[in-house]
Amino acid sequence: MGAVVTKYGVAYLEGSTITERAQALIDIAHPDDRPGLVQEAKDKKILYPDQIFLAESTRLYPSHIAATYSLKDDIQIRIRAIRSSDEVGMRHLFYRFSDESVYYRYFHSVSSMPHAKMQQYVNVDWNQIMSILLSYKL
Repeated sequence: MGAVVTKYGVAYLEGSTITERAQALIDIAHPDDRPGLVQEAKDKKILYPDQIFLAESTRLYPSHIAATYSLKDDIQIRIRAIRSSDEVGMRHLFYRFSDESVYYRYFHSVSSMPHAKMQQYVNVDWNQIMSILLSYKL
């Protein structure tokens, strides 16, 4: 598995598009470098021109809540705060929801989840919002 590790996190790159890789690497770069990296990636058309970047939240990411738990039958559950690089995975998850699940989650019928809308869910102002992901591995 292709991964890059820094003191700010881990970016798993295998099977990712160039856009996904850029976003994942920016997410684990030094917080002072992230605004410039985002702008450079936009200039080179690697990231979307409307890519949301909340510079004031870069130092507030709650990495201390990340944890991995082992359950019976060799199941591992990983919990961590959401990152902007989770956009594609979250979009894939949305399209796997049943119509009923979508209604209960968003309180109305939603038929699509475009980039612009999903960005609002994965780019979090850590002063005001906490958004947590849970993933499992069999």
